Amino acid sequence: MRNISLGQLIIVFFVVLLLFSDLSKITKNLHNLIKKRKKK
Repeated sequence: MRNISLGQLIIVFFVVLLLFSDLSKITKNLHNLIKKRKKK
């Protein structure tokens, strides 16, 4: 029974990201991605 919802996967992925890098780095990268997308 491997019934994993998308929400759980997102939460686990986010926690792993927090473990491997700074929250400030992640937020800066997200802001940069948003700016790049808006420019396009």
